[in-house]
Amino acid sequence: MPSFRKFPVRKDGIRTAVFPDGYQGKKGLCVSPRALKHLQELVKIKNKLNKGPIEHIPMLVFVVQREDCGAFTPNFDKDPVYSKALKKHMKKVL
Repeated sequence: MPSFRKFPVRKDGIRTAVFPDGYQGKKGLCVSPRALKHLQELVKIKNKLNKGPIEHIPMLVFVVQREDCGAFTPNFDKDPVYSKALKKHMKKVL
C-alpha cells in the first residue's frame, strides 16, 4: 500500500476515510483542484437558483466504498484549501 494511504483512527477504534487524498505537488496547494471546482460550482448554482420562491439545496455526497472504514472526514492535514472551503460553504447551507 502506498505511504500516502493512511487512515486516521478515531478514539473508538474506527478507521476514517479522508478526501481528497493523493499526490500534492507543493505544500499548501490543492490535492484535487477538480474537487474544489465542483464545490465552487455547487455554490454558484445555489446562489443563482435561490433568487426565486423555491429554495434549492445543493448536495455533495461522499460515498465510502471500503469495508475497513466506518467514518469520513475532509483531509484537513493534506488539503486545507479544499477542507476549509467545504467547511465554510457547509455553514452557509445548514
